[in-house]
Amino acid sequence: MKNVITINHYNIIGGVEEFIFQLAKNYERDLTCFYRTGDPDQLRRLGRYCNVKQWTGKERIECERAFYDYGVNYFIDMIDAKEHIEVIHADYKVLRIKPHTHPKITKYICVSETVRKHFLDVADVDPKMVETVYNPLEISQEERKPAILIGSFTRLTGEKGGNRIRELARRLNDEGVNYLWFVFSDYTDFIKNKNVIFIQQRLEGITNIMNSLDYVAQVSDSEGWSYTEQQAKMLGIPMIHTPYPAFYEMGTRPADIMLEFDLSNIDEVVQRIKNTKKKARKSDWIQPKNCWDELLLKGGSPKKKGNGRMKIRATKDYFDTYEKKDVTRGDVYETTEARAMLISSQHYAEIIEEVAEEKKETKQDKKTKKTGKKQSDQK
Repeated sequence: MKNVITINHYNIIGGVEEFIFQLAKNYERDLTCFYRTGDPDQLRRLGRYCNVKQWTGKERIECERAFYDYGVNYFIDMIDAKEHIEVIHADYKVLRIKPHTHPKITKYICVSETVRKHFLDVADVDPKMVETVYNPLEISQEERKPAILIGSFTRLTGEKGGNRIRELARRLNDEGVNYLWFVFSDYTDFIKNKNVIFIQQRLEGITNIMNSLDYVAQVSDSEGWSYTEQQAKMLGIPMIHTPYPAFYEMGTRPADIMLEFDLSNIDEVVQRIKNTKKKARKSDWIQPKNCWDELLLKGGSPKKKGNGRMKIRATKDYFDTYEKKDVTRGDVYETTEARAMLISSQHYAEIIEEVAEEKKETKQDKKTKKTGKKQSDQK
């Protein structure tokens, strides 16, 4: 192995976890992350870009360059490397915590100049061994697209459409739509969905919150005169609504999306939400340069990036509504990453592996296929 990075516990969210993910995502290197414990979803996310292995504490690890985050003392005596580099993420002086150091460390990398200065104030190390290297971060055009924000302000009794919210949210997940659905309600444990956020009912500031949304959803069986609809229309916010008669009394608008009571047009509704146009913010901030491209050794066998699809094995019989097919226990098939994560979380299937991205055929590849000769063979 060329590069190894270690972490004691890979949390469900955190700066160190994001640092490791960005390293793996942005630099095509032979990189392996060893962890002791961690969140399965985070580890699976990281595993799309580098090798991820759980360390039992017994096996020795051999590599050329080892990087340590929190928990250096757990790993370092079991790692045989030419170089041992500890990444210092915390401001130990402000936190009043004794920094983790080790005699085997050959270099300390601090994530900011502030951290470097404060680390030298409290750590007994040679200043020549300590340098500042800012965290890596690249944001793609796809990632710059803002999430679609939906809100519902309603009780979740049967006639208020709770089941419709649950099903529409599930289908948005299946389609890989980047959205958040805020539900202001008195029943906060009705829908289990990572993109649906329940907020205890509040009386003040509702209109201000509503004005930040892309859609207001009112999917009831009926309404006599909906204050939610009235507010949304006064604020100029499109609605996702069912065809209850009183809705039309207030008048419809082209941007409104109608969801049939029986969900028979749910595919069309999902596509309209998915195609919502939102402008990304512009930034004139220039982030500091870093040298991680040089710190991570090249060569070896970089992991091939996936194509957003996963191979899964069914653990029970079910009908896959996204792939539109019956699935029998033991069946193995490919589906989208979002769908695979959802099905596995509901214990209908287990994820086997990420499907590797196929290499795109170049013009030279086509020419070689046609002539049977590589360019280097031709004279």
